[in-house]
Amino acid sequence: MRPLTSTEKAEEYPVWSQEMEVARTKRRKENERHIYFQGWEDGLTEGKQIPRFVVTEDQIKQEEPRIDPPTVKEFRSSLRHVKMYAGHYAADWAEERGLKPLKVVGKIKRLDLARVRECDVCGGAFYAHDLRMISCDCQPASTSKNLSQCQLDAKKMPDLRTEKTIS
Repeated sequence: MRPLTSTEKAEEYPVWSQEMEVARTKRRKENERHIYFQGWEDGLTEGKQIPRFVVTEDQIKQEEPRIDPPTVKEFRSSLRHVKMYAGHYAADWAEERGLKPLKVVGKIKRLDLARVRECDVCGGAFYAHDLRMISCDCQPASTSKNLSQCQLDAKKMPDLRTEKTIS
């Protein structure tokens, strides 16, 4: 059987020639690793070892705990703390960003705690620079330079865009 590879690529279950199948199997063996679970050691007979090119269960990177975003109350209290010690924070931030400390103090003091809201997409707290904002701008999106990931997700949910208004 000699299937045409150009037509078979589009098929759901393509048929490959024998040479291609052997090459694909060889490439898979070179690149793939099997996971060896600890319970399998009981089934090994004496003198046998774990097969080569196998990753044991201990070598798998464990998933790191997820950090929950701050609530509106927590975010407001941290902003309150920053406003209380505006001179200290302004000196650090101005030095890092190459700004004048007095301008940074003025901007910190103008922060309005009433503008802290909860994002409708991710549920985290954010500071609304624009009163029409309903989703945060904290997570940068990989596909857009101007919008955050939450703002892109909010555009896909039409009920979020028209439902919220500022009173």
